[in-house]
Order: sequence, then C-alpha cells, then structure tokens
Amino acid sequence: MAAAFRALFDAVPLEGPANRIECVFSGLNGESFWAKEWGVAQIRSADRFREQFRVEHPADCMGDPGAALGLVMLGLAAFDLARGRRHSPCLVWCASDREERAVALLSRVGE
Repeated sequence: MAAAFRALFDAVPLEGPANRIECVFSGLNGESFWAKEWGVAQIRSADRFREQFRVEHPADCMGDPGAALGLVMLGLAAFDLARGRRHSPCLVWCASDREERAVALLSRVGE
C-alpha cells in the first residue's frame, strides 16, 4: 500500500497545506491486516495529509461488498465532493487479498 501511495503522490504532487488530504475513503473491512497496511502507508506519506483528517470506511455500515468496494467508495467520495460535504482532495484506497492495491485521488472541479 505504501508503494501505491508513493506512486500516486509522485504523479500528483500536493503542494501547500490547503491541498493536503482531508478525507480518506478506506478499504478497512474489520481485518487487522488492512489496518496495519493503512497505518504504514499513512505514516510514510504523513506530509500529504492535513493534521486533522477524516477516515471513512463504508464496509462498517454495509458489510464488505468484495470487489465492488473500490467503485462504491469512488462513488461515495464523488457524491460527497459534488454536494460540498467534503473538501478536495479525497483519497480512496482499497486492497485485494492478493497483491493488488488501488489508490485514487479525487478533487472537486474548481477546488
């Protein structure tokens, strides 16, 4: 996960405190492995996050939708950004039981 974060942040630099991540939609689903992996990735990229940021983990409200989790979280992040409930940028991450990891950064147009 840390490597996926690094690749994203190398491709999309976040300059200045106003552009730091305020909200994270995470693939946490109750399994401790993902929490550990998230913790390592976040610590290694701590300078990309605001001092106070929110972590959303939709699986705690609806269960783990499996492979659809990434798309669900992208939709929720986009909806929250469009409605003004979150400020840009939002980070979305999820992982599979194998090696695949996905990270996306969503921003509201004009922010």
